[in-house]
Amino acid sequence: MWPRALAFWSCILVLAFANGALREGVLVPAWGVRTGQAASVVMLSTVVLVMARLFVRRAGLARDRDAFAVGLAWLALTLAFEFGFGRARGVPWEALLHDYDLSAGRIWPVVLVCTFLGPFIALRWLRRPAAEGRGRAPRRALVGLLALVAVNAVGGGLYGLSGAPEVPVAWLAGSPFADYTVPSLCLLGLVGGLALAAAVVVARRRPGGCPLAALAGGVLIAWIVVQVGVIGPVSWLQPAMLVAGVAIVALATGLDDRRIS
Repeated sequence: MWPRALAFWSCILVLAFANGALREGVLVPAWGVRTGQAASVVMLSTVVLVMARLFVRRAGLARDRDAFAVGLAWLALTLAFEFGFGRARGVPWEALLHDYDLSAGRIWPVVLVCTFLGPFIALRWLRRPAAEGRGRAPRRALVGLLALVAVNAVGGGLYGLSGAPEVPVAWLAGSPFADYTVPSLCLLGLVGGLALAAAVVVARRRPGGCPLAALAGGVLIAWIVVQVGVIGPVSWLQPAMLVAGVAIVALATGLDDRRIS
C-alpha cells in the first residue's frame, strides 16, 4: 500500500507544479490575482480528489483507518515539501504563511483538507451500494460540458476558417503559422470532434465513453496551454475552457462505463 501511496503523491506533486504554471501563465493574467488563485485551488483540489479515488481503487483499500493513514501521510509530505522547498529557496515564513490567511481571501487550506480527507471520501464513495439511477447527474453534467466544448470549438474553428476578421494575425508572430487555417482545422477536428464524439458515446451509454471523454478533456487542456503559449492570454474563454477541461477529466475519471451504462 505505502509504495503505491508514495507514487500517487508524487503524481499529485507533479500535477501541482503544472497547476502552478497554469495559474501564473493563464489564470492570474486572465482573471486577476484573487480569482485566478481561487480557480487554481479548485482545480488542484479536484485533481487531488480524482487521484485519491484512483489510488483507493488501485490499492484496494477497505478500511477507514488505512484511508486516514494515507491521507495523513499525504498531508505531512505536502506540508514538509511546501515549507522545506520554500525555505530552501529563501522564502520568508511570512510569505509562506500568507497562503493560509483566510481573512485575505487565500483558500489554499482547501487543498490540504482535500489531501487529508481525499482517500477517506473516495473509500466511502466506492462503498456506496449500487442503485438504479446512480451516476445520472454526473453523466448528464459530463455530456453537457462535452457538448458545450464541442459547440465552442466547432464555432471557433469555422470562424477561423472564414478568415477570423476580428482576430489580429499579428498574434501568430513567432509561431509556425502564417494564418489561422491550420489552428482552426485542429480546433474544429481535434478539440471539437473529440468532444462531440465523446458526448454522443457517453449520452448513448456505450462502452469506452469515459476514457474517450477523459481524452477529450486532456486534449482541451493541452489546446489551451499551447494557445496561451503562442498568442498569450487574450480572452476569458481561455481560463473558462481550461476549467471545463479539468472538470471533464474529473467527471470522466469519477465515473466508469459500468456505472453509466
